[in-house]
Amino acid sequence: MPNVIRYDCYQTNLINKEQLQHLRDSMSPSLFAANYELKHIADADAMFSAPKYTSEIELIYNGLAHIDASYGGSDGTAFTIFKVIGDRIIGFGKRWEKHVDDCLGEIVAYHKEFRAGTIHVEKNADKGYLAKELNKRKAFAQEYHESQNKFIKITTYLRKYWKQIEWLDDTDPEYINEILDYTENAEHDDSPDSAASLLRKIKGQSDWLI
Repeated sequence: MPNVIRYDCYQTNLINKEQLQHLRDSMSPSLFAANYELKHIADADAMFSAPKYTSEIELIYNGLAHIDASYGGSDGTAFTIFKVIGDRIIGFGKRWEKHVDDCLGEIVAYHKEFRAGTIHVEKNADKGYLAKELNKRKAFAQEYHESQNKFIKITTYLRKYWKQIEWLDDTDPEYINEILDYTENAEHDDSPDSAASLLRKIKGQSDWLI
């Protein structure tokens, strides 16, 4: 017998966005991932509840961005945009299993599509390389030195403000699942680290203005 070809809920186009949101709201993130995304994410010790989504793309315009860059090994590259509107946080996320150099074209395209502002990048590992590459592509970047423990940062910022975030429908399911699967001992943490780093930056600004 030939191998069975399996399709997730995004490939078939049989379930519209409203139906998908209803299904997400009716079950745990792990059950939704298993049944409709054909993925396994942890249920025990889960830190994050089912995400909320929005189709209002224009709400994210003029937001801030962040890149958690991979320079090889098992890490991935994650890109996040957030825009705060009152008590709502509009978000977009994308994750790649690639070196950051191989993602820059797509990152700059998303940055332009969603009319994002400054991209914040950590300089610990690359000594300013990524910021220079982004600036060459006219995507203004600002560097910072990271000194905070990842788990503390993720629990302090991303977990605290998680229920206020409304993700654009085009957000990468792999990005979201990495957040939903996050624990202190998670193998991968690129997406939650990127989101938490950007929330920390935004929270540090007066009145959450961007």
